Amino acid sequence: MRVHSQIDGRCLDEIRLQDMRVRCTIGVYPDEAARTQALSLNIALYLDTRQAARDGQLHSTVDYAALARELTFILNHGRFRLLESAAEALASYMLSPPAADQTRAPIQAVELEILKPEALRGMAIPSLNIFRQEAPDAMVEPLIFAAPEAALLRFQIPPQGALRLRYPDWHLKALLPAESGLTCDGRELAAGEELCQEDLEQSFFANKMDTLRTVLAVATREVKPRAQRLGVQPVTVAQSLYN
Repeated sequence: MRVHSQIDGRCLDEIRLQDMRVRCTIGVYPDEAARTQALSLNIALYLDTRQAARDGQLHSTVDYAALARELTFILNHGRFRLLESAAEALASYMLSPPAADQTRAPIQAVELEILKPEALRGMAIPSLNIFRQEAPDAMVEPLIFAAPEAALLRFQIPPQGALRLRYPDWHLKALLPAESGLTCDGRELAAGEELCQEDLEQSFFANKMDTLRTVLAVATREVKPRAQRLGVQPVTVAQSLYN
């Protein structure tokens, strides 16, 4: 498929991830809500790779190993009723502007096919194929995408600062720091380390670096006490580590 840039009209280059296998809790039936299912993904990323060809630097293109890890994280921890919601969440993430601590070429369009091979017990393999092109409006962080049952967020933690990560009416289920330099309640976090625990909203995330750090989050729609229905609350590093 030929896709043209909305910026300069040139034909975009294409990077493909074929037959990516992921497990996800997905479906509208009660038995599907209680287990994970295998999904198969075929992904086409449309971008300009000329700068990467000239300078030979990974940050001038897309690190597809890192991207595959991030998409796997979203589906492993997400809870989606429909393939449509899962696909839109992934497309929204791939088309979102690169995080401040993740240098990469912007993805200008994405084609995504999701297959659900276990759904019909061998009678057929249902699938969904979507195409999305970069929207002219910039994403408003921290919310990247929300369905009625699940949301995808990206929090920014300022240099030498700390935050409790919260978003109104959503319960944080899992977190993924983009780079090293963060601590959770004083414990060092590695880049790409998945963090899953109860009451993530009560933890302090401190940034020891002199540059901004970001955290990708998967959230579910759960009723929380009124006192916890708050936005992100900045505090000082000293407060986050000792209070």
